[in-house]
Amino acid sequence: MLNMLKLWTILAVAFLTVACAGTTPHYVDPAARAHIDEVDAYLAVAQDEIYAEIRPSQTAAAAGGGLLFALIDASVDTSRTKKTEELMQPIRDALIDYDYAEVLRTNILSQLKTIGWLNVKHVELERAIEDNRFIKRLEQSSASAILFMTADYKLAPDFDTVKARISLIMFPGADSLKRFRETLDNNENPTDTGDNIYRNDIIVDMPLGLSGDKQSNAMKLAESKAEILKKALNRSAKQISIRIAEDIELDETSAI
Repeated sequence: MLNMLKLWTILAVAFLTVACAGTTPHYVDPAARAHIDEVDAYLAVAQDEIYAEIRPSQTAAAAGGGLLFALIDASVDTSRTKKTEELMQPIRDALIDYDYAEVLRTNILSQLKTIGWLNVKHVELERAIEDNRFIKRLEQSSASAILFMTADYKLAPDFDTVKARISLIMFPGADSLKRFRETLDNNENPTDTGDNIYRNDIIVDMPLGLSGDKQSNAMKLAESKAEILKKALNRSAKQISIRIAEDIELDETSAI
């Protein structure tokens, strides 16, 4: 339970700065592309193994609230978390030599290289989320712009779908790009959410082709030595990478 709470804390921090302003996208202005010579790209995946969602208890909501029913919800959620962790362990053991973060990084780099004006030569993989990550990278970079990607992946509560989400935000490094920021302000922090020249969240749900209940699906995944899951994760990485490249190429007009 402690490990699960720790993981959720890490993921909450990872998505805080890019997701707190909502999911309304901001696309690269076509006029900005002429001012981009090179983009530094960073992919953060702050988890070293897959986890699974639990379906939270709704007892308190159904009963209209109250401390007693809230305690019942907490007890049910704890029990479900423990059971989910037990089902996940053999699946994780089978994935010990599989690195989704690296698979995702390789796919993203391949797709970003197809965008000539972006000129991304490398995607650096970050396996932890540093404090003030954005401002530190921006200050170290000499590129025209810096693209930050923060990814999370998990199994759906019934173990029948792999769910992947990536939050993207790009900040200007060159002065000539600053007029294309989403919000023009005069504060001292150049990595406020509004200072971006591109921002969006992309979500890909990849079905595993399983139709049983949670326990039987977990057994099938474990019995396959997680091969079913690996193939779905590979498809997920490819699909989300294609979606990223397509999204970056959009502008406000074509996105409508």
